[in-house]
Amino acid sequence: MQLPFKFYPQQPIAGDKLIVTYNNGILLDSLDKEIYLKFGFGDEFVESKVYETKMIKKNGEYLAVVPLLKSGFLFIAFKDNFGNSDDNNETFYRIGIKSKE
Repeated sequence: MQLPFKFYPQQPIAGDKLIVTYNNGILLDSLDKEIYLKFGFGDEFVESKVYETKMIKKNGEYLAVVPLLKSGFLFIAFKDNFGNSDDNNETFYRIGIKSKE
């Protein structure tokens, strides 16, 4: 399965700043819109602990930088200003974050 986004660094560590690029998702169409990154940290997704930030549009892609506050998982989803979501069928996408050695 191809993800609708890419991220750097590929093997994130707690304390890193993660660059998330939304470049291949269902929200990308010809409409001029705003896209937001929704994200949360932990071993399991908790809706009440979700943050949201507006992504920056650059060359047809949307970028955001997320400070990785702790190890475990980073849960992410995307939404636009029209109420549409790209959230992996309501389960959020999950990125593993290693702890600092």
